[in-house]
Amino acid sequence: MACHIGGTDIQKKTSTDRFTLIRNASRSAKFASADPSGQDSRHRGPSHAEHRQVHSQSRNDLILTGYMSDEVLAMLYNLCKLFVFPSYNEVFGLPLSESMAWATAVIAGNASSIPEIVEREDALIDPFSEVATTSKITEALENDEFCEQLSRHSIHNAVIFSRDKCVNSRIAALEDVAADRHQSLKTALWPHRRPKLAYISPLPPERSGISDYSTELLPELARHYDIEVINAQPEVSDPWIRAHLPIRSVEYFAKNADNFERVLYHFGNSAFHHYMFDLLNRFPGVVVLHDFFLGDAYEYLEHISPGSWTRELSNSHGYKALWERFAKKDVREVIFKYPCNFSVLEMAVGVIVHSNYSVTLANQWYGDSIARHFVVIPMLRDLAKMVDRDEARRKLGVHIDDFMVCSFGILGPIKQNHRLLEAFLKSEMSKDPGCKLIFIGENDAGEYGREFLKTVSQSGLKERILVTGWVDADAFRNYLAAADIAVQLRTISRGESSKAVLDCMSHALATIVNSNGSLAELPSDAVWKLSDRFKNDELIWALETLWRDPGRRLALGSRAREVIMTENSSSRCADMYEKAIEAFYDGAKSCRASLIDDLARSDNLFTEEGSITALADSITQCRSSRRSAPQILIDISALVQIDIKTGIQRVTRSILRELLLNQPAGYRIEPVYVSPDQNGYRYAREFCLHFLNCPAGGLIDEPIDANLGDIFLGLDLHHEAIVSQANYLESLRNAGVRIFFIVYNILPIQIPDAFPLGTDDIHKRWLSSICRLSDGVMCISQTVADDVAEWLNTNGQKRLRPLKIGWFHIGADIENSVPTQGLPDDASQILARLSARPSFLMVGTVEPRKGYLQAIAAFEQLWNNGVDANLVIVGKEGWKDLPNDLRRTIPEIVNRLRHHPELDCRLFWLEGISDEYLEKIYIVSTCLIAASEGEGFGLPLIEAAQHKLPIIARDIPVFREVAGNHAFYFSGKEPADLADSIRGWLALCRSGKHPRSYGMAWLRWNESAERLLYIILNNRWYTEWKWNDDKKE
Repeated sequence: MACHIGGTDIQKKTSTDRFTLIRNASRSAKFASADPSGQDSRHRGPSHAEHRQVHSQSRNDLILTGYMSDEVLAMLYNLCKLFVFPSYNEVFGLPLSESMAWATAVIAGNASSIPEIVEREDALIDPFSEVATTSKITEALENDEFCEQLSRHSIHNAVIFSRDKCVNSRIAALEDVAADRHQSLKTALWPHRRPKLAYISPLPPERSGISDYSTELLPELARHYDIEVINAQPEVSDPWIRAHLPIRSVEYFAKNADNFERVLYHFGNSAFHHYMFDLLNRFPGVVVLHDFFLGDAYEYLEHISPGSWTRELSNSHGYKALWERFAKKDVREVIFKYPCNFSVLEMAVGVIVHSNYSVTLANQWYGDSIARHFVVIPMLRDLAKMVDRDEARRKLGVHIDDFMVCSFGILGPIKQNHRLLEAFLKSEMSKDPGCKLIFIGENDAGEYGREFLKTVSQSGLKERILVTGWVDADAFRNYLAAADIAVQLRTISRGESSKAVLDCMSHALATIVNSNGSLAELPSDAVWKLSDRFKNDELIWALETLWRDPGRRLALGSRAREVIMTENSSSRCADMYEKAIEAFYDGAKSCRASLIDDLARSDNLFTEEGSITALADSITQCRSSRRSAPQILIDISALVQIDIKTGIQRVTRSILRELLLNQPAGYRIEPVYVSPDQNGYRYAREFCLHFLNCPAGGLIDEPIDANLGDIFLGLDLHHEAIVSQANYLESLRNAGVRIFFIVYNILPIQIPDAFPLGTDDIHKRWLSSICRLSDGVMCISQTVADDVAEWLNTNGQKRLRPLKIGWFHIGADIENSVPTQGLPDDASQILARLSARPSFLMVGTVEPRKGYLQAIAAFEQLWNNGVDANLVIVGKEGWKDLPNDLRRTIPEIVNRLRHHPELDCRLFWLEGISDEYLEKIYIVSTCLIAASEGEGFGLPLIEAAQHKLPIIARDIPVFREVAGNHAFYFSGKEPADLADSIRGWLALCRSGKHPRSYGMAWLRWNESAERLLYIILNNRWYTEWKWNDDKKE
């Protein structure tokens, strides 16, 4: 359809005999004439009757619309193939520029201002020659290639006369006049003073996409701010920046930061930004996060400021990321896996990103407390100046009739270039000698790049498939102009926005993408959008469809360019920047950083000893900072001071390791410790580095920053510390921190004679404290949970809320319990002796309750009665730090062992051996004896079952809970009771009827840790204890 917009004024030259000639030349053409003015054309000239006459003769081919609304007029522009504007006198010609904005092919008169708008000689006609006009219209309607060239030219010229460009040009002209001649005019144009803004970003000539981005943003942003650019470059090459903006050094900014009302940082994942991290920490501002992942930048910063990357991995992602950094052979895995950007997000006044996908990533990694401070502003991209397709091809040495499929950007696995190559080779296009596949960018330098070139070489199409390598900007633009289709694929998006895709859209290039990351947000009518995990057949279909359908290519390209013009223009984005920056700074007036800054500037701040600390504590409690997640504060105070290798500390080590390396979703694991002589807890960062075999340094044991929603978990057993910190823990609870403790047993209260004198009182004070302070206690067995509940019924203190009581079983996989290593020199000889006869194994610290005296006496009876068997005791001497008169029966046990006539013959005491050695002892043993009179769990029973070792156990509730029917039980405390049980078990064993430990249920340490947290986080408690006023009174 050919179209004319305008009234029937004489200068419009719209006489109906033109249509007659068009109809004679092209019978399939339709002609529409519209008058958007709203005026009655009968009052504008004598040609109306002529129009009616012709219309009556050709009702189906000639349409006289009369007045049209803007909405309908836009639809007509969109439907029109050719726009004819034969006027000979126009001040501007608004319909002409409107039609060009819709990518419509245009033919217009060569008079007045019209040639200035069209800017194409073969699109101009003599408005006074009907023959010339008809000939040109016929050519455009019947020559598709000519019509497509006119359409592309319209897209190019529409940019020049876009509303934004015209407005900006007028503003620029006024600014130039003001700057050069009339300072008073400048004051009139800017009645309100613009805030002074420090713009911190790499700039040309640095080869960074962000430096190019800044050159487009700065001129528009200068409408809103008095800008000074800050960077660490030796020079800035951009002419506009040099001419219009002060260029300051980083040192200058640091000394004069107070003079700036706004600060804008542009962060990317490269070395160009290394100096910004320290500046942001000292002088917070709004951050433009061009790349969500910043691992490469931090890895570079590590070489300049050692420890920087260590601190950021810890701050952003916890100890697992830190451990992986030093444990992984390829550090690139860690860089690629973790965003490593929390400090930047935490310190920022606000964060600007270019896609909603970046907001999604922030939610995934850190939660809403961070993501809600994000504002999305589209990636800035002004419409490109269109380059003539034929001229671009001539410069590139490409035949004018070739069909070019292009992919722009560095090649690599995440760009899925191999998928495009595979699709092209399997498509019908591979059979057409005129179809070319060109990758504009540097090839991958590794195995991927080598395999890619090998596939090209073996395809037989080496002459038609090209990898250009790096090209300069002019060549890059020529490829954009010369291409017929662009294909830009991604996988594993890390939050970046594709400049290459926007370049393709800006050049009105039909572009195929897959819905990965930010690409999924592009309008579906502006690009051909594949599914994220597309199949090759989908890509082949897209390629072949666009190859065969020039109309669809044109429609996609035109719409893409329109999207860039309306959504990504520099002026629109700059306006969005100003709105976001001002909103961020308005909101920042009440944040913690602003409060601290205001206090630092105050002349009336009390500075006497203790006041600053008290003020800091108050700020911490009253105004929480942004955090990646609530903390689970793991108290390991005893372990930090000294690992005395007790069973409790073995549990502490094992669960701690699991929690550090398997941080629960939505929480951050932070081990902490306290000394009895200090008030408050500190983060145990130096200890954790050593614990995970990471190099020391880089992390500091700072005082904890606990807030509402955090959890405190007393994992270790440290009586004195908890009692001394009761008031501090109560303050945490009052601040909204939930508090829980692990209870391993209450044996010092139940059997006080089995512990040092006074231990029962210490344990009572500790148990009373934790039951008063806690929201809940977690016991390591159901037996202990029942014991605690029973003790509370008699000794519990009044509390308003019920005390939650839960239980879980500890793990038993030695290999994941941070096992100790090493074998003594005589290990092989000892193991051989144990293998020579039946060996009965006892495992546990030498203490009164473990039943060692009974066992030694029982075996003496057995040996005297001719039973040839070994008794093997694995455990170090207990309570060595106490004088003998406080150690109960330990001196007697030790004396019997050290001076026994069967020592190292049939009696073996292996003191303080490694877990590695213990594993070997289990293998050569015949049966485990668990003779303890009281335990919280009974880990040796599980370890025996893992080695399919039969068990003889004292009949106490916790052993029944752990072993069930998988053990042989005995009762009584006399040596004969145990000796008889051993003889009975031997008889059953000879007949094969003894209980077997096979199939005993047990947990791994990761399962134990998961169970512990599951109960706490999901409120799945075993029971609860409530204060009963009537009963207590």
